[in-house]
Amino acid sequence: MIEERLAQARSFGCETVNLRDHDDLGEQLEQILGIPEVDCAIDAVGFEASGHGEGAGEAPAAVLNSIMGATRAGGRLGIPGLYVTGDPGAEDKDCARGHAEIRFGLGFAKAHTFVTGQTPVMKYIVI
Repeated sequence: MIEERLAQARSFGCETVNLRDHDDLGEQLEQILGIPEVDCAIDAVGFEASGHGEGAGEAPAAVLNSIMGATRAGGRLGIPGLYVTGDPGAEDKDCARGHAEIRFGLGFAKAHTFVTGQTPVMKYIVI
């Protein structure tokens, strides 16, 4: 949803979607791939996510819920995005306690594999 980041991804050959312009991830994937789903997805945003569509505000589970919907049955979800045990500055009381409205039942029904936690990215950065 940040044009500079989308441009950077396009600069090395990635196809991009912009959920600020069009809030249906599946439809955008179908325009690129011919089908509305992927084999795997990454939530690199976490608790600081915003909702999709023009003018959307804070929505901590938006990215995770979207990628569960757009990942095929049996697919994998990488979640290095930070989900915290508490956020005293959160806009709503559930988020302040580290609770997000994640559609876990969807991930369960689709038999997704969830891989969570911090990633050792600094180990792989070549300077």
